[in-house]
Amino acid sequence: MQTLNTMTISTEAEFKAECIANGDKAITLLKYLQKELHESIFLTPKSSDREKIFHKYNNVGELIKTIENARHESAPQLNI
Repeated sequence: MQTLNTMTISTEAEFKAECIANGDKAITLLKYLQKELHESIFLTPKSSDREKIFHKYNNVGELIKTIENARHESAPQLNI
């Protein structure tokens, strides 16, 4: 079994497989991080720092969407 430190993802298929296997954990962690970033936006006095934090907040949101989309695209499709 590989750990996150030694794991290498080389193909889109491997990425999608990891999203299916570990996506829930990753999304939970990313949503927590996004919540913390959102709260810190309002606690940061300098507008330039708020802008940096907001950019990170949006990047985390994109990561969440990417993982969710990979999981959805990889789900078995039923043709009825």
